[in-house]
Amino acid sequence: MNYEYYSKDEAAIGINDEQNIFTDHDALEITLNLHGISNRNHRIRKQLFGPAFGSILNEWKRLGTDLELTLDEISYLKRKSIPHRKNETIYVEDNTLILQEELQEHEIMLIQID
Repeated sequence: MNYEYYSKDEAAIGINDEQNIFTDHDALEITLNLHGISNRNHRIRKQLFGPAFGSILNEWKRLGTDLELTLDEISYLKRKSIPHRKNETIYVEDNTLILQEELQEHEIMLIQID
């Protein structure tokens, strides 16, 4: 976060200010090397949240934030808040599981290894 975020009262930051309060907008490449994992197939389950998947804020902006939401629109937003899911099977060799991911700005990912 940048100076603008820390210099304002939190209540003064609007819903359209997220692009201005973060300084880094680049994608983040992550490599996880997990050692001590048994040599076999492992099921990897991923859940991705971000502007494209599961973001209530972005969907609310698309609906229009200036109007009071109806019960139907609230239900719609609840349905849109579901993350993107991806499952894959990876075979582990040399007791090391290597996962490589790229996250775009404002994305988070939950990874479950079975």
